[in-house]
Amino acid sequence: DNTQLRRRQQRAAVSQRLTIANMPMQTGRAKVGALSNAEVLSETMAWPSYQAAGVLTKEQLEHIYAIDKQPIDVQVSRFEAAGISYVELLSAIVSSVSKEEVTLYVLAMMDEILSAKPHVAH
Repeated sequence: DNTQLRRRQQRAAVSQRLTIANMPMQTGRAKVGALSNAEVLSETMAWPSYQAAGVLTKEQLEHIYAIDKQPIDVQVSRFEAAGISYVELLSAIVSSVSKEEVTLYVLAMMDEILSAKPHVAH
């Protein structure tokens, strides 16, 4: 079934990206070291600028705000309710935005959600 295959591919892509999030962060030429999810997620992302640049639609911006900076139980609940759309949104952000801090932020967010409720990856 194509839907199941697509879901397995999306889960594999998220898993691969989560592995990347645990790699040491490079700043210029100096190696900073591994950052915790809490450190990464303490940053504020300029999501509206990505909508202005055409990377995110208004609907996608609303979806990201619905989970960003929310308590983990709220994030999990919203992710469970609309999982595929969130996977597509977060995958689009990671593949469209070349800034390392944005990639790390999205991956840290996914790691927190999957750590809280591993079954949402299924």
